[in-house]
Amino acid sequence: MAKENQDDPKNIEIVTLRYVYHTPGETPYPIGTKLLATKQLAEFWEKTGIARRMDAPVREEVLKSATKPEGVIPAEPPVAPEMKPPPAQNGPGGSATA
Repeated sequence: MAKENQDDPKNIEIVTLRYVYHTPGETPYPIGTKLLATKQLAEFWEKTGIARRMDAPVREEVLKSATKPEGVIPAEPPVAPEMKPPPAQNGPGGSATA
């Protein structure tokens, strides 16, 4: 698919913008994977939003959302569990010592 004929000079470097399922039952290429693709495949994936060309400028709204997401309220961290003393250890006097 995208890795076919990698030595062909007509191939174009692309970066995935979505998961690309290249083989049934296998893990897909993750977002941000750099691949070589034929010109037709690269154009199709660019039109459908699956990938972008490596030499294409990154859209300004993508840069803004990656650095400062507006309107997003981060979730509060989970509450820490209550602290408890360590359990008693077998030893002299039956007490835990460090």
